[in-house]
Amino acid sequence: MTKSNKYIPWLLILLLSMRAKAEISLSALFSDNMILQQKSIVKIWGYGNVSEKVGINASWNNETYFSTTDTDGVWEYNLATPLYGGPYTIKLTGDSTLTLKNILIGDVWLCSGQSNMEMPIGGWGKVLNYEMEIANANYDQIRYFNVNHYTSNQPLQDVKYFKQWQVCSPKTAEEFSAVAYFFAREVYNKTKIPIGIINASYQGTAIQAWMGRDAFIANAKMKRITDSIFTDYKTWEQMKNAYDSAKTSNSPPFRPQDTPTVLYNAMIYPLKKCSIKGFLWYQGENNVGGARLYEEYFKAMINNWRQTFNHQNLPFYFVQLANYKQKTTDIDRSYWAELREAQAKALSLPFTGMAIAIDIGEADNVHPKNKQEVGRRLALVALSKSYKRNISYSGPIFKKVKRKNGSVILFFKHAKRLRTNDGASPKGFIIAGNDKKFVHASARISGNRVVISSRKISKPVSVRYGWGDNPDCNLYNKYDLPAAPFKTDSWDY
Repeated sequence: MTKSNKYIPWLLILLLSMRAKAEISLSALFSDNMILQQKSIVKIWGYGNVSEKVGINASWNNETYFSTTDTDGVWEYNLATPLYGGPYTIKLTGDSTLTLKNILIGDVWLCSGQSNMEMPIGGWGKVLNYEMEIANANYDQIRYFNVNHYTSNQPLQDVKYFKQWQVCSPKTAEEFSAVAYFFAREVYNKTKIPIGIINASYQGTAIQAWMGRDAFIANAKMKRITDSIFTDYKTWEQMKNAYDSAKTSNSPPFRPQDTPTVLYNAMIYPLKKCSIKGFLWYQGENNVGGARLYEEYFKAMINNWRQTFNHQNLPFYFVQLANYKQKTTDIDRSYWAELREAQAKALSLPFTGMAIAIDIGEADNVHPKNKQEVGRRLALVALSKSYKRNISYSGPIFKKVKRKNGSVILFFKHAKRLRTNDGASPKGFIIAGNDKKFVHASARISGNRVVISSRKISKPVSVRYGWGDNPDCNLYNKYDLPAAPFKTDSWDY
């Protein structure tokens, strides 16, 4: 044996020894300070050596369970969790040992959407009174996990994280999603259940990027698009080259995050094994101008996510777009109103709820600062629907219409003690006959109904309310919650 060769067996032994001592690792979703879903079967998974036996010991029952890594070195175990509480530890043993500390059992909400969901309390967001909000963010029972911005042509098996689980405090809260934090704070204060937030948001993105490929199957045109993505383009460079060759002088620059499915693949699908309480969603600005398709996409996406998480009853609560742009009394087509209506159509799906935000936007800011109220209104929905609290959670929502003697009588859900927030007559109503030409209408409150009429329309056919980008409207219920914009007609856009 030559001098150089005689060292090879020792090198192999050293490499094998190093492999045998490779540390056990976990999915990025699991770390100190995490919150696990209460009263659930929580899947914990990670990585190790092939055929490595992994022991999992949870301090809430001090029992040890075992799993074995597969041929890819992946292990997983379905761990039953108790009623909310903690802190606990989870000890993992294999060829090495790993202990996770300061774990709480509570409710985990997955928050997603574009910039109004991503908008932080401080940072670039700077919500109302942000310095005070950050200074007062002493909630060690609220924990926050931030998914990294990422795109992928194919569904990924694990999530990329920006920051793993953090305990809410003045030192950490500045970069928390403001909507998610104010939601969590309200729910925690009312229930004392620890709340975990997984924030998977990406600013300036359209709903198509958040939909899995399966969600497009029913739409032949979109199916062709996604089939092309998956078969013709294997890399972003190929996609960019194809885009550049087809673009015109007015085309925006290529952005991977604009491609259908890529955010679902990278930021939602990798979370599919995670046990959660439900979804929170704030998105739609990037789809303004395409309401007809958005209605179809939104419902398909909700069903798609529920299928991905293998739970058809998972709550899905969302924010309707806030008022934006300058107020006007002109009766023009409103793409923002159309998108709001498309969002509201998702309420036809079970286990959904909508936070109305038509009164808390800003004319010159697509990122309104009053995220406290957005989070509170989302929390009201969750407290009523998911936590079974006897509270009102919605402003008036149009239910049905009757026509009588040249007037229109509107009936609402959530209409206890209808009123206006300024003491004036209801405004924001327009009315049309068969000619589809709308005019401003007079309105009065009659109990829990609103009566609409106009001297210019003898035979009214349609009524619309709050139908504008930034409408001047003032209808509320007893609980200071605004009426949702609506239209009674089915006339096409």
